[in-house]
Amino acid sequence: MPATPRLSLSSPLAIRDAVLAGAGAAFLPQTIAAGDLAEGRLVVLGERHGDPEEVWIVHASGRLPSRRLRALIDLMVDFFADEPLTA
Repeated sequence: MPATPRLSLSSPLAIRDAVLAGAGAAFLPQTIAAGDLAEGRLVVLGERHGDPEEVWIVHASGRLPSRRLRALIDLMVDFFADEPLTA
């Protein structure tokens, strides 16, 4: 569906907040919109179909990840556990 954006933001959370404030419609990840959809603050106008999106965590080579980074990686793996993993 072609569209001309009224507002361009680099943060999906900022986009969600703008939509909630009445800026229009947006493509949002389910993970960000789920709570607002459940509470009725957002509605689904359609779904995007296509290749799955990827999430990457990049850290300095030659170093083991810090405990904080390892905790983030573990959190993300658990959160997206139901999603198919690709190599």
